[in-house]
Amino acid sequence: MLALRTAFFILLPALAAGFLMPTPSLSKPFSIITRSRGVPARLPVTALNSWGGKKQKTTRVAVEPEVIAPDYRVAAGFFLGGVGLALPPLSNPGAGLPLALIGAFLASRTQKVRFVFDEEAMEVMTVGADGQSLSMERENFAVGGRNRWTYTSFTNWEFYPSEQVPVLVYFKETQTKPEGQIHFFPVIGNPARLLENFRKYVPLPGK
Repeated sequence: MLALRTAFFILLPALAAGFLMPTPSLSKPFSIITRSRGVPARLPVTALNSWGGKKQKTTRVAVEPEVIAPDYRVAAGFFLGGVGLALPPLSNPGAGLPLALIGAFLASRTQKVRFVFDEEAMEVMTVGADGQSLSMERENFAVGGRNRWTYTSFTNWEFYPSEQVPVLVYFKETQTKPEGQIHFFPVIGNPARLLENFRKYVPLPGK
């Protein structure tokens, strides 16, 4: 128990300090490769003219999907906290090495995974071999199916431990199963943009 408490107090400052570091930005735009991404910049819309009910065509500007930039601060917090716990003066490798390994794993996922918000849904995608293109993530390891959820299916979401220092994102949706499916994912993308998109597309009272 003492080791866990020590690990917590070592890890928390590292995470908090990490969130004061600048967030990396994407220098080049990503191209998204999915079967549903061939959306033109302007879509024709048929409307009724108020003068005599004659139909006329107008245009609607489609919102470009936003690809959330990667953010390594949570991964760095776990890794540095684990290293600090394993080395002297604490010298607790039994607790420090697992934390460092978690940090290394999160860093690899941060490099590979992207969260994409379009007009209808949030989707988890992977970076292609060229480092620019995005493709559909493999099926969800827990429940199967595509890692894409429509905003209308969201019933709740939360950032833990807080929106100011987010480490984990929770959300619940009814698309996977009617009674609701709970999901958690680490904040491996720009936390400010993740929060902004959740607030924009899934507004909840008090958020």
